[in-house]
Amino acid sequence: SGLTSVITRSKGLVECYCEGKLLELEGLSRDFGRGVEERERRLEEAVEGVERVRGLGERGAAANSAFTTSQASLASSRDSLLTLNTVTLPSSLSSLGSLASSTQASLTSSSLALAEARQDVERKLAKLQEGMGRYEATGLSFERAGGNRLRLVFTLVDPKDEGREFCFTLNVNEENKYEVCECEPGVGGVEGLLRKVNEDNEFGAFVKAMRKEFVKTV
Repeated sequence: SGLTSVITRSKGLVECYCEGKLLELEGLSRDFGRGVEERERRLEEAVEGVERVRGLGERGAAANSAFTTSQASLASSRDSLLTLNTVTLPSSLSSLGSLASSTQASLTSSSLALAEARQDVERKLAKLQEGMGRYEATGLSFERAGGNRLRLVFTLVDPKDEGREFCFTLNVNEENKYEVCECEPGVGGVEGLLRKVNEDNEFGAFVKAMRKEFVKTV
């Protein structure tokens, strides 16, 4: 019975020891599980971090590519503006300056020519008026008809009616030539008489010739 008691106590001690170890192993197992879970969580966080970094890298590469493209576009625009400022604009300004100078010279020349032509017309009209004074005694009168025109009126042409008027209107045109724009009554030979007076400028002879043509109609 003493041996049995010893065995019983020893068995109880062994069971108690085994239970203690079992509890210890269970605690270690739980700690190990929690450690694994923590490592898995950290690993997942690390993977997510890598993914974020990789995403940032891709966006950064895209941004870098866009920046490079923008730099190239800006450089091209700068070169275009430089060319415009140093080549195109000076050339255009030079051409415009030359054109302006040429146009001004042409306008000056035209103005001088126009002034000279007007003076010539005025001289001719003054000469006409001066010459008319010598013919008034023969029944010739004249009047300005507006512009560069002069109306010449003959009387004392028709012996049956000395007050009857025979008239024509003389104009100095843009080519500084005489032309008849009205004649009453109509007579022949006017074109030939105009051609002659425009060649020799003998106005007195022209007036006498026109009176003779009127006489022919009586």
